[in-house]
Amino acid sequence: MSKLLKDKHIVLGITGGIAAYKSAELIRRFTESHAHVRVAMTKNACEFIGPMTLQALTGQPVATDMMSLTEESLIGHIAIADQADVIVIAPATANCIAKLAAGLSDDIITTMVLAAQVPVVIAPAMNANMWNNAAVQHNVQTLRTRGFHIVDPDCGFLACGWTGEGRLAKLSSIEQSVVAALLPNDLEGETILVTAGATREPLDPMRFLSNASTGQMGVAIAKAALQRGANVHLIVAHTSAEPPVGAHVHTVSTTEQMNQTVHSLFSEMSVVVMAAAVSDFRPTDISENKIKKNNMHNVIEITANPDILASLGAHRGTKKQPVLIGFAAETENLQSFATAKLKEKQCDLIVANNIAEKDIGFASHDNRVTFIDGIHEPEHSLTMSKEEIGHLVIDKAISFL
Repeated sequence: MSKLLKDKHIVLGITGGIAAYKSAELIRRFTESHAHVRVAMTKNACEFIGPMTLQALTGQPVATDMMSLTEESLIGHIAIADQADVIVIAPATANCIAKLAAGLSDDIITTMVLAAQVPVVIAPAMNANMWNNAAVQHNVQTLRTRGFHIVDPDCGFLACGWTGEGRLAKLSSIEQSVVAALLPNDLEGETILVTAGATREPLDPMRFLSNASTGQMGVAIAKAALQRGANVHLIVAHTSAEPPVGAHVHTVSTTEQMNQTVHSLFSEMSVVVMAAAVSDFRPTDISENKIKKNNMHNVIEITANPDILASLGAHRGTKKQPVLIGFAAETENLQSFATAKLKEKQCDLIVANNIAEKDIGFASHDNRVTFIDGIHEPEHSLTMSKEEIGHLVIDKAISFL
């Protein structure tokens, strides 16, 4: 569910492939985001899923026939296109893609797209050999060049019995592309690094020191940056959130691993957002074997981990490049502690939140943060989804750029 789709008018075009049955679930995702959905189907698509089902899900008539007096009384394909904020074709067959690339318009969907002045998202689905056919790839590239948003198919088991590339992309990826199509492409050409998740410092082969971070906030920021056109590197420790499709994902476990990975990429970045919850300490000694209860000591000797954020701030020197954004999770004195961190770590911005507040922050869908840059008065956000806060963080990053 994306709050960024609220009150948007989405036209879903469905073409004749077995993946058409997934359109019902896609409609559910859009409507749960409080978007207004209208469906257009080719005649072949009606063989796979009935228009009545989709009409019941959307509460809107389904457009299927350009020659229907009822549907075309207001020149339906043009009226539908004019009402749309975005058009999504999922699944898109090889035949539909070829028609769009050639500029043909012999069905309700291709005619509607030609009449539209809004972004078009295309999610292909077909047999693996068809997808890899040179003609299909040429047509897809033609559409990319013209500004169509292509959601590449996944690799997996196909209805034809094959296993390969051609399976309809995950619905979450399609939804992400729809949001991206509606947002400004204001990070095009920029490369952004985001860290997310909780690092773990092993005590023995099965125990570790860690924290309560789920990584949802960092992943939301990475997703927002992707949706705004950035090239995104996501360094992810342990997380319950699924990294967004399209990001360069670097998986780490310990703070030292994250430190090395961040520094290896730092100089290539326009913006660095350190949203991960790293362990400040690690056990001095790691047991090769599981520590038995009767052998446990009352005190675990610990050693300080490298302060990644401070080292990045010092490394930038007076150039102040790249833009450096840190996070501060506090339980008290939020503003004063975050302001001190801003100065000590030499950041451009600190995003602070009070983790002592219940039902918000860690492991929650929502968050409430305070932005501190040392120049303006601290800016407090309302309680909102991490997706929305992710875009606020990106807005701040763009202001520094």
